[in-house]
Amino acid sequence: MEVFIRNLPEQATEKRLKMFLKPHLDALSINTFSCQKMQRARRATLTFLCPRQGQLFLMTHGQQEMKSGARVNYPNAIQLRIMGTPIFCCASNKAPDTFQIRALEAEARAEMSRSKPAINEKSMNQQKAPLAYNSSYASCGVWSYEGSELVFVSHLQWMSPGEIKFGARRIMLTMGTTRIEFAYSWIQNIAVGGPQAPSITITCRYAPKFSQMTEETGVEALINALNIKVKTKEKRKPPWERLSSLGVDHEKIVSSCLVYRIGISSPSFNEQIRNLKMGSDLPPTIYLRTHVRLPREALVTELARLQHAFTSSFNALPFAVKFQMQKLAQDGYLPPSTIIKMFPDVVLMVQRSGIPVTVSALRKLFFEVPYRGPETEAHEFHVDALLQALRENEDRTKREEQYLGGSAGTSEPDNIANIFRAKVTPAGVYLYGPEPETKNRVLRKYSDHLEYFLRVQFCDEDGEQVRFDPRTSNDDIFYVRFKKVLEDGIDIAGRKYGFLGFSHSSLRSQTCWFMAPFTHDGKLQLYQFVIANLGDFSRIHSPAKCAARIGQAFSDTPNTVPLRSIVVKTLPDVERNGRVFSDGVGTFSGSVLEQIWDALPSKRLVKPTAFQIRLLGMIRPFRRFVG
Repeated sequence: MEVFIRNLPEQATEKRLKMFLKPHLDALSINTFSCQKMQRARRATLTFLCPRQGQLFLMTHGQQEMKSGARVNYPNAIQLRIMGTPIFCCASNKAPDTFQIRALEAEARAEMSRSKPAINEKSMNQQKAPLAYNSSYASCGVWSYEGSELVFVSHLQWMSPGEIKFGARRIMLTMGTTRIEFAYSWIQNIAVGGPQAPSITITCRYAPKFSQMTEETGVEALINALNIKVKTKEKRKPPWERLSSLGVDHEKIVSSCLVYRIGISSPSFNEQIRNLKMGSDLPPTIYLRTHVRLPREALVTELARLQHAFTSSFNALPFAVKFQMQKLAQDGYLPPSTIIKMFPDVVLMVQRSGIPVTVSALRKLFFEVPYRGPETEAHEFHVDALLQALRENEDRTKREEQYLGGSAGTSEPDNIANIFRAKVTPAGVYLYGPEPETKNRVLRKYSDHLEYFLRVQFCDEDGEQVRFDPRTSNDDIFYVRFKKVLEDGIDIAGRKYGFLGFSHSSLRSQTCWFMAPFTHDGKLQLYQFVIANLGDFSRIHSPAKCAARIGQAFSDTPNTVPLRSIVVKTLPDVERNGRVFSDGVGTFSGSVLEQIWDALPSKRLVKPTAFQIRLLGMIRPFRRFVG
């Protein structure tokens, strides 16, 4: 029998709930039970082997669900409180999972034979050993709801037999010559279903790693088959090559479909599944029966409809607002169809409260919306509930502005700009921001068009750098995936951003600047015009040196000192025997020194007397300050 527990504190973990319930169940002579609670969820399920035990628990601590929806305590029932919060226990309308019943039966038999029921030496050895099962298919999709029931919507399926292996730090699914790697730290939760159709459904925070076995030449295959050791100076090709997706169809949805369902065909799966739940290093794992559905509309079609809405029906909507709405859909938090339904209310909010308040309310909603899955309920993703949360964020933002003193309290310093950001990974493009960024020469020059500049980071799915792996080549990621983004640009809400430039320091963090065309002083500004306005680079023939000189304009300049042209004088360089000795070295007057000291952020520090000064792009003739 299954009992449903509501109103649990979010910070109450499954382990803590078990410890809380055990004394109450021991008092009822109930020793065999199973408890499941997901992270952040305020509900849990309690499964009993015998229906009589479940009824006894409800008669002692439970409530009855009335037709009106109200909960009434059983006669003489004592309501339980955990961490000071009252909880409500009532009979579930679902039958208990078969896997849990089998696990409880095995535990009861172990209790009858007076052996350790949960963990013994044999089970510990099984737990440490990698678990491997044969798989029959793999599917990629999203969680959705039919009414209040959680369902898995499959957008792409691979009918290929393979093997899924649970290691110490990752899950490895191998299908022929392809491989999908799920790092435990990248997994939100794991749902185990069956037994008629055993499956493992993995909900990911980030897209997993995809790789393909490299092809061997005929000579290499013969050498490996004969186990011959050959000395050669050529570098051996790694046995695996990392991919950005598993095909053209998968490439279109890989960044938004982060739920993978693997069908299990191993006969021993039913007996060994209990060891999977016992793994201490595994992400949260539950037993959950889920139905599989095909999408009513392809995700690619939904995203295309959203882009069309940006450029047609709601083209007048400010770009900063459209950026936040595309972020919710593109990053997989909300379906594009839901975003389209929210458009009219968002337009009214812009008219009612202005652009900054609307952007702030949408950003707050982005951090509040949870991942769809076993941890959440259907009502959290209804359009009405999302709009209500958006209106609450609107009111909260207005109160924050009022507390900070209106726009004056929320204005940024002169040397800081709010810039949109994008993260380009092997699987997709994810949007962030706007976030504070120290201004540089380009941003200062076009300070009225900051929303046309985009800070782009190239990294792995978790935000770290794409690391070197001796067994896996990253050539496809660097020379195909990342290169394609640099050449083709990034489309955001109907606006195309293309590569602009980078600074020397941004190379270390693997970031660069993109920009979209805009009009400045009556002229259309493209990236080549922006670069040309930085200086004359035609005499620099070395690509590396030219990029370094252009990159100086993108270096952070937290402090600037405006100078009048009359205080600048050009002097000849000091040359001896055909060499220039004054390149990059000069002097300036005391009045300029005092202006620099006044512009420094802290006047209490020791005042510097040596400076690196960039004047007019650093590629013009040497100048000396004489004011």
